[in-house]
Amino acid sequence: MADLFDILLGVARDSGMLREGTATGGGTTTTVNSVGRDEDADVFNGGTAFIVYDAGGAAAAPEGQSKLVTDFASGGTITTQAFSAAVVSGDYYGVMNKRYPRWAMIQAVNESLRDIGRVGTVDSTTLDTAASTREYNLPVVAKYDLRQVWLAQTTAAPFRWRRLRTWRTEWTSGGAVGKLIFDEQLPAGYGIKLIYMAEHPAVRDDTGQISDYVPRQRLIAEAVMRLYRWRLIKVGSSNATAIQLFNEASAKLERIKRLYPIHEPEKLPQLWMENKPYTTIETNV
Repeated sequence: MADLFDILLGVARDSGMLREGTATGGGTTTTVNSVGRDEDADVFNGGTAFIVYDAGGAAAAPEGQSKLVTDFASGGTITTQAFSAAVVSGDYYGVMNKRYPRWAMIQAVNESLRDIGRVGTVDSTTLDTAASTREYNLPVVAKYDLRQVWLAQTTAAPFRWRRLRTWRTEWTSGGAVGKLIFDEQLPAGYGIKLIYMAEHPAVRDDTGQISDYVPRQRLIAEAVMRLYRWRLIKVGSSNATAIQLFNEASAKLERIKRLYPIHEPEKLPQLWMENKPYTTIETNV
């Protein structure tokens, strides 16, 4: 599953503005590359720094974090908002200037998610089976178009999910509460996974999760096109370079849409039989 950091890094790379390198040292607010950064002072001020890869190879912090650049000193010291851990020698990073600021990239991602519309959404943390319970309150967003229900076969990862068909939904309290109702008592203490259609929530932090039903390549292309449109509006329609970038991004997006369509999760008929023996079907590898 992609997160916002993955998408922002893809947008930054596709924009052509990202400059990558290997740190020779640093701290929580500095990334130093004394041998690979020879740009003029302040060139990256107001831009964005990404920590792409942890030198230890364990994906430890600050890998996967992006921060606002507050200063760049000639000689290769990038000063940023604080990462959650210090940058160390060997960490792989990227940095870009303020032409496409971080907030504008995030805005472009969220505009793209909004315009994509309803997508498949997976929730495997909200509900667990309980003793003497056949009815469960659904999350509000899941009650409108619940497509699939899965039951964990273990209480710890890997869960070995199995798909259930012996369930139905019902709205109570004048439609305010959605109920997930099983036709028999399930064993207690196991996770329930819900797959439903819903508008994608906005993502703001690097760790914000993107639905698996939204192809990463498509979301990046959508966001880049909107980012170029934002830039075109800012610099004016007389800027030939901005027009060319926007047109190229729009054409690329149309190709990406054909290659990476957005699929909806399948909805199969439920098999409702009261008080039948407990069974599960369809193993998901």
